[in-house]
Amino acid sequence: MDLSNGYEKIASEFISVRNKSLGISLFREWSKSLATPSKVLDIGCGDGIPVTQTVIESGHSVFAIDASKSMIQIFLGNFPDVPAKCEPVEHSNFFNEEFDGVIAIGIIFLLEESAQLSMLRKVVEILRPGGQFLFSAPIELGKWNDILTGEESISLGKDKYTQALSSAGLQLVRTTLDDGNNYYIAKKPE
Repeated sequence: MDLSNGYEKIASEFISVRNKSLGISLFREWSKSLATPSKVLDIGCGDGIPVTQTVIESGHSVFAIDASKSMIQIFLGNFPDVPAKCEPVEHSNFFNEEFDGVIAIGIIFLLEESAQLSMLRKVVEILRPGGQFLFSAPIELGKWNDILTGEESISLGKDKYTQALSSAGLQLVRTTLDDGNNYYIAKKPE
């Protein structure tokens, strides 16, 4: 069973597309909103460019996970000093650490609904009070097949994500649109 949701077999194609399709303005803004230095977890890190790179350039330390072995190998080539694990989010212990920030770009909607809700609850457990969570998912409710893998993706929609964040103990700070994707920023109360 491929726990990378099809991304292991298309890792190099994904990296070439992702690096061109992600802007860094939102990641830089989010990183600067954290106290410096902060400890940040990048879930679904891919090769680390531009997300991990931007967070590090903002003065933070990063830990990273990705379910694709190829992605983690490339990531470690780019960032050899960053702790990184090859494991699916559903089975991760997140280094048994607490974080000031968690970022998950392009991953939550790859999971089944129950796994998405479980991931949100797990993020709350590892966020320190006042910590922030930035993730991407469409605002609209819907299902589609991923362009690169052909596997089903699921957006729970803004209302369900907002409710799930609240139920998990996070407060939605805002949603924003950047370079064709929808982003949610939530904060754990202090």
